[in-house]
Amino acid sequence: MQTTRKSQFVPMSGSEAIAKAVVQSNVDFASAYPITPQTIIVERLSDLVASGQTKTAFVNVESEHSALSACVGASLAGGRVFTATSSQGLALMHEVLYLTSGLRCPIVMAVANRALSAPISIHGDHSDMMGSRDSGWIQLYVENAQEGYDWCIQAYKIAEDERVALPFTVNMDGYVITHSVEPIALIDDVAVSDFVPPRQAKFKVDVKNPITFGTLTLPDYYMEFKKQQDDAMRHVPEVFEEVTRSFAEVSGRHYSSVVPFELDDAKVAIV
Repeated sequence: MQTTRKSQFVPMSGSEAIAKAVVQSNVDFASAYPITPQTIIVERLSDLVASGQTKTAFVNVESEHSALSACVGASLAGGRVFTATSSQGLALMHEVLYLTSGLRCPIVMAVANRALSAPISIHGDHSDMMGSRDSGWIQLYVENAQEGYDWCIQAYKIAEDERVALPFTVNMDGYVITHSVEPIALIDDVAVSDFVPPRQAKFKVDVKNPITFGTLTLPDYYMEFKKQQDDAMRHVPEVFEEVTRSFAEVSGRHYSSVVPFELDDAKVAIV
């Protein structure tokens, strides 16, 4: 991340920064289930919903499996959708992860990365998301709370692009980022709203124009769908560059897919 603009900073934890980004991003629907160390994200989001600071509909459910299932329904109805989870909760969602990407739902999910049991651990580890590596989601791992805030906003712009239409995870190290407080350079509400205006879904559940989602396919057409998912994922680097350039104009912070370090006179680079 390169910063080119002076900003006013607000002290926030990584979890609070994510909740703030969700509220600013015109999110229509959120559903989640508490699990350490993710819980604060949705607690803060529910506080903002309850105090009337956002029109986001927040739905309480009985499990992470139900949370992501509800999110899929809201996304297919044309809404912009957010959820969050961690560790065993992500594992419980596993079935629905494939459903989400296969139905091309551009849901953004914050993952507070935490170790999987056993032995039980509530601390940071990427094994939860590595277990979901091949489920068809875009994955991005942030270095600090500022990046978490910035990427929660940019994620919608990438996920909802017609060339992509895939779900996106913003991954934050449990406790190290989710619970640590740092100065966050917030963007003006109007500027964020202009950057990610309300979602206009090309295909959605509509009684006046009925279409089928998740239809049964035989092996020949199943692979046609999977090929389309693969093609969409291959568009991500291109869209990534476009979105990060436009985000830099709004925020003064520019993200690159490759960040060089001490390469001016180098003969060999390690990636």
